[in-house]
Amino acid sequence: MKFKTLAIALICSAPMITLADAPTTRPLPARSGPGMGAGGRDRPAFRREMLGKDEPITQAEMDQTEQFMKENLPRRYELFAQLRPGTPARTAVLTFMTRRYRALLRAKDFDDEMYAQLLKEAQLEDQAIELVKALRSGDSQAESQLREKARPIVDLWLDGRKARIEKVEQALRIQKAQLEFDMEHKDARVDEKIKSLK
Repeated sequence: MKFKTLAIALICSAPMITLADAPTTRPLPARSGPGMGAGGRDRPAFRREMLGKDEPITQAEMDQTEQFMKENLPRRYELFAQLRPGTPARTAVLTFMTRRYRALLRAKDFDDEMYAQLLKEAQLEDQAIELVKALRSGDSQAESQLREKARPIVDLWLDGRKARIEKVEQALRIQKAQLEFDMEHKDARVDEKIKSLK
């Protein structure tokens, strides 16, 4: 019984790989022209602390996570529901899933495209759970089937990373152009800084 509980917990909390891979920063547009004032800070829009890893998990968040799993990850939720309420295994899995769900919501706040990608990956992984169970049960055909199922998940993950890198590169080009503009208008930047300090 303990082995079954452990197996369920492991499968239920398996991957959702890109939530762990989600970027800690997101490119922002550079300051446009001389009107912003010198010393304006470019703030990262998706900081690590925004994942809320150090914030205590609330019961409301756990309830929302359960509902999210039920609606979007039915196979994962079916496994989770087999864990007895109040047991350490169920609490550990729900805590893990709540943190993943929290990260997913943070992604939604800052980048709709990234949110859609992460959700799609999680749903594809959810679809693969039956094959994982079959593989652990000794089904010799499950290995090749799981490989085929994993391929579009990895493709989606790589496409997402590529898109995020392209956004960062675009932001860097904008920042370089802004830096060149500011250096050419240094006196104007000094005047703006003096004005902001008064």
